[in-house]
Amino acid sequence: MHEAESNSTCPRCGQAFHCGVSDVQPCWCMQVALDAATLAALSAQCQGCLCGECLALLQAQRPDDRA
Repeated sequence: MHEAESNSTCPRCGQAFHCGVSDVQPCWCMQVALDAATLAALSAQCQGCLCGECLALLQAQRPDDRA
């Protein structure tokens, strides 16, 4: 994901969340595994970090289910 402010709004769903990219500890999003096609699509469609709920939903979907 991209660098973002610590208090962010998810560009996918509009939910407010804490982006930990600038925190001392690694951000929780670094534990989310997404395939290369999903990452490329997100980079093209969204600017900034996604919330945990959106990342979890994307991670749970099969690649052919994603839109």
